[in-house]
Amino acid sequence: MKRFTYRACVMALLPLLPAAAWAGRECNFKSSGTFVLLTGTITPLPITGTVTEPKLLRKNMLAYDGDGIVSGCSTGPDGQNLHARSNLQDVKGLPGVDGVQFKTNIPGIVYNVHMMPNTTSEVDGYLPPQSEWKTVVYMPGEMDSENGKLDGEKWRVYIDIYQDADYRGNNGISRVQPLYTTKLGDYRLGDTSGQPVITLNIEKGSFAIPISAPTCTSAVADVSNSTIDFGDVDINDLGGGRVPAKPFSITLSGCSLVNSVTAKLTTLFASEDGNMMANAWMGQPGYAEGLGVQIRDVNNNTLRPNDLNSSSVINGLEMAGTVKLNYTAELRADGKARKAGPFQATGVFTLSYQ
Repeated sequence: MKRFTYRACVMALLPLLPAAAWAGRECNFKSSGTFVLLTGTITPLPITGTVTEPKLLRKNMLAYDGDGIVSGCSTGPDGQNLHARSNLQDVKGLPGVDGVQFKTNIPGIVYNVHMMPNTTSEVDGYLPPQSEWKTVVYMPGEMDSENGKLDGEKWRVYIDIYQDADYRGNNGISRVQPLYTTKLGDYRLGDTSGQPVITLNIEKGSFAIPISAPTCTSAVADVSNSTIDFGDVDINDLGGGRVPAKPFSITLSGCSLVNSVTAKLTTLFASEDGNMMANAWMGQPGYAEGLGVQIRDVNNNTLRPNDLNSSSVINGLEMAGTVKLNYTAELRADGKARKAGPFQATGVFTLSYQ
């Protein structure tokens, strides 16, 4: 009897399935738009003197908080990076400071511009120091997920204010404002071509930040009781100029932001020619006549009392904390008949700062 062995071969038929499809996602701004920056009420800038390196004076001044800049994410080329380009008209690039710096009406006070979505500070892109598109924020892939941090989010625009080494005072200006009305730059989210563009403009009135006025906290004369004592003087010595001039000084301390000081002189009694302070005892019995006190500054300029056009100006103080003003007082004949007697002249210095 022959045995036959039958082997059954079972073939499992497995379906060949295609790999699951993967769709990329991309975030973009939902629409293009042009926006003018505008800040609200701002407290004065904390400037106290010169700096050798850039100093941040104000961070994140809100300049746009509307509904016009909104990002959304959908199926598309994979990407969600933030790109920007700048208008490089008369700008600066400070070392160690983000982005490009735009000038204000006060030399040495500059600002930069950046934007971020409301929901996260991870994305914070500054207008760059170049006019071609530049990626200013590289974002991780999860940013473009549905309902992620960029999907359906509004964006805000901010301004930072810096002081740099070029600052040499306010030059009589009380508020910091943009130097130009101009386009600042553009932003684009996602792909760098063909996507909506956000354009940011600024006007001279977009911000007006108070800046501390130059001042000094005290002014002290170096003579006792602010009195210059000439002692006893021979009335006949006045005609020959033989009475020595008396030097004196006024020291200003606690000065802040002072680049120049202007001094004016006033008195209740002035000589007829207007060059001197006259005797305050005029009309009293036996008062001295025919003389007055003339005040000169360090440059030998006469301070004519009560003359709005007569002043002593000291420039180039480089915002020193202490300033010394040097003057001389001289008894002089006034051209009228001289008579001996008691004499006293009183004047008031009025100082203004820039």
